[in-house]
Amino acid sequence: MVDGVHYLELVEPINQLKREGRLEEALVLCYKAIDGAEGDAGDAIPAPLYTEQAAIIRR
Repeated sequence: MVDGVHYLELVEPINQLKREGRLEEALVLCYKAIDGAEGDAGDAIPAPLYTEQAAIIRR
């Protein structure tokens, strides 16, 4: 959970923030989602979507 929301539900809010040009806010959400995905993955590889989105924003 990220701020009371499952990290999988952050895809659209991240995309919306990116569309609005609010990249710093989108990046913060990406980092929170990355933490959630890594915590949920356990010993498995976490979902790469949020890391990819963070990389896109940072470039």
